[in-house]
Amino acid sequence: MKCIRCDTDNNLKDRTASQGRCKNCNHPFVFDPKAGSRFTDGFFNNALKAISAENTLYFTPKQLFYALERRLVKKSTASTGGFLAFCIILSFFWGIGIIIFIMVAVVEILSGKHGPQTRKFYARGLQVCGGLLALGGIFFAILLSEIPSVAAFIFLVGIGAGMLLFYLGKNHLQRLFYIPQSLYIRPSETQRWVNSWTQVNGAIAKMLPPANQETISVTVNRDVTAYSFDRVVVCDSDSIAQMLIANNFHFENNCAVLSIAGYPQSIFSTVLEMLRRNQSLKVYALHDATPEGVSLRHRLGSSPDWFANSNVAIYDLGLLPRHVLKSKNISVSNSKESAQACQQMPDSVRQSLAKDELEWLEAGNYVELEFFTPQRLLQVLTQGIGRSREPGKDDGMISIYGDGDYDNTSTSAIIFASDSFG
Repeated sequence: MKCIRCDTDNNLKDRTASQGRCKNCNHPFVFDPKAGSRFTDGFFNNALKAISAENTLYFTPKQLFYALERRLVKKSTASTGGFLAFCIILSFFWGIGIIIFIMVAVVEILSGKHGPQTRKFYARGLQVCGGLLALGGIFFAILLSEIPSVAAFIFLVGIGAGMLLFYLGKNHLQRLFYIPQSLYIRPSETQRWVNSWTQVNGAIAKMLPPANQETISVTVNRDVTAYSFDRVVVCDSDSIAQMLIANNFHFENNCAVLSIAGYPQSIFSTVLEMLRRNQSLKVYALHDATPEGVSLRHRLGSSPDWFANSNVAIYDLGLLPRHVLKSKNISVSNSKESAQACQQMPDSVRQSLAKDELEWLEAGNYVELEFFTPQRLLQVLTQGIGRSREPGKDDGMISIYGDGDYDNTSTSAIIFASDSFG
């Protein structure tokens, strides 16, 4: 195990002799798998570097939680690949291998222990086994061709079972994101790890405090209030708005950043007043794939507290259920509360969703934006703003309420939704 300070490799004997410290520089080890930890100091340090893009971007505590979750799930499923390979190889020689694999694959695909990539591996394995059964049926039918009745039976069983397994594999591939994944770790564990890390290595420079704990007070100069941004990003969570502002997205893109709940509190009212004076304003909604999140564009376009009775263009950049269903590696969460909230969505919002999107939400599925790294979210916003500059062309934006009739209200907002997440 390498020391993160001097990069010296310390084996168990070295760490024991130096009482859990590096034999070279005496720096304490925080996490030691031999002492019961799930990972090493290097693992945790690499996670911090990855989520902060080599210590250049700020991130939220929940973004760190999801980053560790992804890495630990990937680590835990490494042994699964060996077992899958063993079963598939065994199936070439003994029918029992196919039977074992089918039983395991079906159970694992339907469980919440694995992410979409692992379930995809199992589903592909079912298709492979289906092909092997079909080929086996043909092979043995040819060998036993002198006994027509037996050959025909084996042929039909092999082809039938093979087609069934291939269909099951295909069906599971199409429904990867309808199966929620149970969390491998808990947020409380992440906080405990952070506390242990900071006691030894100091504060994590790029990790933001909870948004509701910020105490910075800002006074806006009167000369500044005469100016107005041409764009505003409205988030459905304070933490995402905080992360964008901390990473200077507003400066680099000449774009205001607010949350639907009124973050940043010290300048929220002033900035909103400035925005309302701009007749050419473009609004970008960024939200979780939740009932509340997909309803954000409805609130922005119909609420008098925001942009009702105005001619602003509202762009829904996501995260939408369609983005999750198109993806390859987003882990889906599930809760009864989310399913109940789905029933409270306005009719206009429900009608704007495709059938599979609505079914996905009604099942209680959801994905939080903080699942993604800061770098990814900044890319999504930058690309979304770029695609919105010429709506109606091949820019990935779909007009949802282009006629200005939004939920039978007197608003003239024009609303677009992104067809892809970044």
